[in-house]
Amino acid sequence: MREARVLYEQPAKRKSTLVCFDFDQTILNEHSHNQIKYKQLSNFSECIEADYLGELIKQEPDGVFKNREKLLETFNLFFEQGHNIAITSFTEYKSLIIPVLKFLGLSKEQLSKIHVEAWLPKTQDYMSKFGKNGHIRKAMDHFKVNEYQLVMLIDDSINNIEIAKYNDINTILVPAEYNPAPVYLDEAVKLGGDLVKQATAKDNEPEVLANTSWVARENVRNYNQLSLN
Repeated sequence: MREARVLYEQPAKRKSTLVCFDFDQTILNEHSHNQIKYKQLSNFSECIEADYLGELIKQEPDGVFKNREKLLETFNLFFEQGHNIAITSFTEYKSLIIPVLKFLGLSKEQLSKIHVEAWLPKTQDYMSKFGKNGHIRKAMDHFKVNEYQLVMLIDDSINNIEIAKYNDINTILVPAEYNPAPVYLDEAVKLGGDLVKQATAKDNEPEVLANTSWVARENVRNYNQLSLN
């Protein structure tokens, strides 16, 4: 009897996924942009940012960051899950963000992998109509993420969340209060796990040649499944 020839293909690569964090009142308890603006010294924004950062790091970290320990744990878990991470923020003070994340406790290597998309739209109307879509789209382009369904937005704005949902982006709404119950971060980590599964779903497997045996096809699927664990 003719021996069946079994041909294998490499398992499909996992698709890129993206987690977008808002900054003010999501990572921080307070609204840094408004705090700096209140000083009415925007013409010297670099100095003001440095002054603000200096004041910030003198404070107790648990008061600065919204659920600091759980937030840091969540960042670490997202990196372990293999997600790309971006900060998507309505602020003029972009240079403040990475130093603040360093103060949170992220490593130099982790910080180097984070993309910051921080800018203010020209009009309030844009913010109302499009939310964080522009920021998210630029972050997706940066990381070459091609599907909205593989993106998560973590934000305290109901408007931003609803607009993101309309575009099939996964969302986590952050409670507005100071250091709320961290259930939302548990939900974010679970959703991150779901994104990993979606990015490595059976639909992403390469086609196995038609004359490949059932056993060989199952071996390819099992190999893919092992990569999730």
